[in-house]
Amino acid sequence: MENSIDLEIISKELDEGLILLDLDAIVTYANPIALSYFGERILSKPIYNFIRAPQLIDLINLKKKPKKFEYIHHANSVQTYLITIIPLTEKATALKIADYSQKEAFENVRKEFIANISHELRSPLTSIIGFIETLQNLEVSKDKSNHFLKIMQDEANRMSRILDDLLSLSKLEINAYIKPVDNINILENLNIVLSTMEIRLKEKNIRVNLNANNKKSIKSIIKGDFDEITQVFNNLIDNAIKYSPENKTISIDVDYKRNDNKLNTISISISNEGKGIAEEHLPRLTERFYRVDKDRSRDVGGTGLGLAIVKHIMNRHDGELFITSNFNKKTTFSIILPLIS
Repeated sequence: MENSIDLEIISKELDEGLILLDLDAIVTYANPIALSYFGERILSKPIYNFIRAPQLIDLINLKKKPKKFEYIHHANSVQTYLITIIPLTEKATALKIADYSQKEAFENVRKEFIANISHELRSPLTSIIGFIETLQNLEVSKDKSNHFLKIMQDEANRMSRILDDLLSLSKLEINAYIKPVDNINILENLNIVLSTMEIRLKEKNIRVNLNANNKKSIKSIIKGDFDEITQVFNNLIDNAIKYSPENKTISIDVDYKRNDNKLNTISISISNEGKGIAEEHLPRLTERFYRVDKDRSRDVGGTGLGLAIVKHIMNRHDGELFITSNFNKKTTFSIILPLIS
C-alpha cells in the first residue's frame, strides 16, 4: 500500500503522463497529465479501448521500444503520443506517455520553412547562373548584355532582401519573450518613416492623408523597441505603396481607446486603394512566404516575410495586427498597441 501511495505522489510530479495496467491491460491508475490526455473514462477499462493500435498490444506484451501513436479526440483533433513501456511486476505494467503533437507540428513547420527558403532562393540563383553561362558562352550585344546584367542585379537584390528578412525574423524569435523597455512616441516614429518614403510616393504620385492632426496634444507613448516599430511602419507603408495604383491616396488614421476614463491603447490604420485581397487569403497573410499573387509580389519586390515580421513584432509589444479588405477596393492594416498610462 505504501509503495502505491508513493508512486501516486511521484507520478503527480511528472511532466509526462503515467498509466498503470494490470495483467489484462486494464487501467488501474492514471496521473493527472494522462487524464488530461484521455479523460477519466479510461479508468478501470482496457487501454486498447482508447488507443486502438495493433502495435500497442505487441508493445505491451513484448516490452518493445517506445513507439508513437495517434489518438483522435472527440473534436477530431489528432494528438501524437510517444509511449514507453515500463515493466513493474509480472502482473503490472506502466505506460509513460509523452505528448509529441507540438514537437511534430514544429518539425513540420521547420521542414516547410526550409523547403520554402530553398525554393525562394533557388529561383533567383538559377536565373543568375543561367545568365552568367549565357554571357560566358555566347556573343551578345551590349544592349542585351546590359539587359541580362540588370536582371541579375534585380535577382541578387531579391535574395539579399530575403536574407535580411530572415535575419530579422531570427532576431525577433530570440527576443520574443524579452519585453521592450524604451519609451517611444509612436506618432513621431510614424512621421520619421513617412519622411523616408517621400521619393517613392512622388514616383507614383500617391498622396498620404494622415488623420492625426487633432491628436497632437495627446502623448502617444508606448513601451517599445524603436527599430522594430520603425520596421512595422516601413513594412506596412511600403506594402500600401507597392499595391496602390498611381495617383491614389493612402489614408493613415490614428485613434485611441479609453477604459475607466484613461487612455489605454493607440490604433493606427493604414489603408490603400487597389485590387484588394479575397477574404479566404486574409487569415494566412502573416504566414512566412505566403503570397496571394506570387508573380505580382515578386514584380513589386516582395519577399513574403514582411507581414510575418510585423506579426512577431506586435506579439513582442503586446500589440495586435488586424487586416481587412474589400476585393478591388480598399485594404486596411491596423495595429493596436498599449499606451503608457
